[in-house]
Amino acid sequence: PNGEEGLAAFEAESPDLVLLDVNLPDMDGMEICRKIREEGPRKDTPILFCTIRSSVGRVSEGLKSGGNDYVIKPFQTEDLLARVNRALNKE
Repeated sequence: PNGEEGLAAFEAESPDLVLLDVNLPDMDGMEICRKIREEGPRKDTPILFCTIRSSVGRVSEGLKSGGNDYVIKPFQTEDLLARVNRALNKE
């Protein structure tokens, strides 16, 4: 529901992949991504942004903040799954 809870869940659960929206009520996804990359605990966890914001600048910002990929909404389920598998090296 928000960035703080997302970060707490990341630290507690240590997932294999993070699917992160850019627009969250308390902080944006770029900030969350930077915190994960800087503070861990698993700094190399693949992060995929999933958002309606599709401008070239936003995509570039997402990748520069440490994201591995940027999925634009609406998306095809098959496309998202292919990107998840690629991020997890399961292609």
